[in-house]
Amino acid sequence: MASGTKVVALIVIGLLGAGVVYEITREKPQAAPRASASGPPADAEYTDDSPLGVMASVGGAKTPGRASAAADAFIGKWVPAPGWEGPIDDITPASHGVALRLLIQEPRIIGGSYWIIAVVGDDHGCKKGDTVRVQGRIAEVTSKAGPALTILNRIVLEDAHVVR
Repeated sequence: MASGTKVVALIVIGLLGAGVVYEITREKPQAAPRASASGPPADAEYTDDSPLGVMASVGGAKTPGRASAAADAFIGKWVPAPGWEGPIDDITPASHGVALRLLIQEPRIIGGSYWIIAVVGDDHGCKKGDTVRVQGRIAEVTSKAGPALTILNRIVLEDAHVVR
C-alpha cells in the first residue's frame, strides 16, 4: 500500500511540474500597441501661454487656493502647434500609454526647472536624449514642495503626440 501511495504522489508531482512548465513556456497574449493621439479635436481650446508662463502662473501664486485656481485656468486646454519643445530625460510606462519626461532647466522660476510629461502612445519613436516637440491636452499643473527643500514643477499632457 505504501508503494502505491508513493506512485500516486510521484504522478501528482509530475503533473504539477508539467503544469508549471506549460505556464512558464506558453506564449502570453500581447496587449495591442496603443497609438498616439492624432491631435486636438476640431473644437479644442488652446492656451496662449508658453510652458514657462504656465509654471510662472501656478508656481508664483501666493496661496494654495490661488495656485489651484491658476492651474484650473489651464487644465483642459491644448498646447498649440508647433508644440512645446524639450529634451527627453526619461521614458516610463504610464497607465494609458508611455510618458515622455522632458526636463526643462529654467532659472527664472522657483525650483530652477520644470517637467513636461507627455503621455503618448507606444508608437512615439523617441529615445532618451532626443529633443522633441509635443502637443497635447493639459491634464495637470503642479508646483509643490518636494524632498530636501526642493520644488517640483510639472505639467502633464494627456492625449499627446510628438509633433513631426
